[in-house]
This record gives sequence, structure tokens and C-alpha cells, in this order.
Amino acid sequence: MESRKVQRSGKSSFVVSLPAPWVKAYGIRKNAAVSVALNPDGTLTIYPKEAKERAPQALSIPYRGEREKTAVLRRMIGAYIAGFEAMELRPEPAGYESAISLVSEFTSMTVGQEVVEESQQKIVINNILRPSELPIEKALLRMANISKKMFSDAVLAIESPEAAGGMQMQQMERDTDRLWRLVARRHNLFLRFPSSAAGEGMTLPRAHFYFLTARLTERVADHSVMLYNYHGFAQKAGGREPGIQKVAEFGRKAAAVFGRATDAVFRLDIGSTNSIIDDADALEAHYDQVFMADRRLSSSVQIGAMKQQVKRVSEYSADICEYLIDYGVTD
Repeated sequence: MESRKVQRSGKSSFVVSLPAPWVKAYGIRKNAAVSVALNPDGTLTIYPKEAKERAPQALSIPYRGEREKTAVLRRMIGAYIAGFEAMELRPEPAGYESAISLVSEFTSMTVGQEVVEESQQKIVINNILRPSELPIEKALLRMANISKKMFSDAVLAIESPEAAGGMQMQQMERDTDRLWRLVARRHNLFLRFPSSAAGEGMTLPRAHFYFLTARLTERVADHSVMLYNYHGFAQKAGGREPGIQKVAEFGRKAAAVFGRATDAVFRLDIGSTNSIIDDADALEAHYDQVFMADRRLSSSVQIGAMKQQVKRVSEYSADICEYLIDYGVTD
């Protein structure tokens, strides 16, 4: 980091010269306007007033065929989260059909990625989603609503297995995964281009808080699927396993705590966080005692695993509230 001297201009203004490489890179000329942002840590950020996000524009990826499909898919997901605006997949002749399948899988796992050009030699995918169309906060809100439904459905599925057939658990899980990757992409771009956050009325601490919350929300969706997958065991057990109903009771209360935690996030209601954390801790302690006091409730490995899925959701609810407290202190 270089240092520059502050000079006096007139009676009340102070001037610092701009680095020549930066001026040339952004085409700054005499009398051009720049924007100045005062950051919470006391630093200043200067960026061209009309500058757009300088996200990586395009990535070219060679593709040799089915044997490297998984590795290339991971690279494409990484490029998406990194903020690339376009990707060009260049398949070898024998790998074209596999490339079509790969691109279809990639676009189904992401938001706003569409094929805009296709030939035997290359497949071009562009990002067509503008940030204003689905801001990070709305993406997180959608994630939270889906995850709440997933967990409530999973609890109902083990309590009343006959209701499990009509639940769209896999589709909801795919939706939360897609939204999680979008939140990660936006968060990454905010860190790399702070001016884009300011342009959307977003502070970096809040963007980071949303990112952390989204990660736990996605984990709630994962544990919901794990819990739901025990509905077959619950159906076979019938009424012979008293622990199932006790897990469902625990689950309903954990769902209420998770709902309160996510509601606090979008209201930025820091005042309610301590009571939510206390309730989550008390809920876990209570059901640990209940299951320890009556060994019949933990008569199978499956019931113990189901209880753990519910416990994780309660723990994540408390963690989300702790993130909210941390955010409240920093922003």
C-alpha cells in the first residue's frame, strides 16, 4: 500500500492525487465525477461514478467428455459463485452429447444461467439475471420460507407417514440449493466490488450476515430431507415406537423456534434474539432429559438419528440469532 500526501486546496478543501494506473484503467478525465463512500471503519472508497461491476466477464472451459463431467461441473459452479458473466464450454467432438447433459445439469442448479449460443464446437452460457431482479435479501427470504415448509413437512411425514406421498421434498431442496448459490455469488461480488453493494443499498456487514444466515438455512433444508427420509421407518413401525411421536413433538417446537429466528432476521429484531436463543437451548435440554429418562423412547438407532436432525434445526436457530447479534454490533 502506497502513501500519498494530503494537500490544501482553497480555504476548506483537502486534496489527494489519484493513482495514475487507476485513472487510466477507468478512463478518468479532467472534470469527471467520482463517488466517495465513507466506510464504517473510517476508510474511504473511491470509485468511478458511472462504473459498472467489473466482474470476470467470460471463462473458456475445454471438455473432453464424460470422464471429467463431475470435475467440470464443479468448476462451472465455482465460476458461477465467483461472478463470471459468461462461460464457454468447448467440447471435443466425441464429448458433445455429454456436454449437452452437463450444461442442462448446470443451468438447473443455478439461477439466471441460460444457453445463448450452441454448436458442435462450443456452448455459451450467459448470466441473464440482473441483481435488482432478485436481490440477496429476497433470495434469502425465499430460502427461509422454503426451508420452514420443508422442516414442517418432514415432521408431519414421520408423525403421519401417509401424508408423505404428496410432499415435493426433492424439488424444494433443489430450490434452496439454487438460491444458496445465488446468495453466495452476490456476497462474493459485494466483497470484490464494494461499490455494487453501495449501489444496491447494501452494507458489507449486512451482506455477510445474510450469507452466514443463508448457509445455515440451507443446512436446515438438508436436515429436513434427512428427517423426511425416515417416514418409511415410521410407517413400518406404526404405533409401536413411542419415540417417534416424541420426536415429532420436539420437531413442532423446533419449527416454531426456527420460524421466530428467521422472522427476526428480516425485521432485524435484535431485541428478540436472546429469548429465542434461551428457548432453543431450553428445548434441547428438555428433550435430552426426556429421552434419557425413558429408554423406551430411544429403542432404535433410527429414532436417535431422527432426534438429532431436529436438534440440529434448533441449534441452527440459535446460531442465526447469534449472527444477528454480531451484525447488530458491527453495523
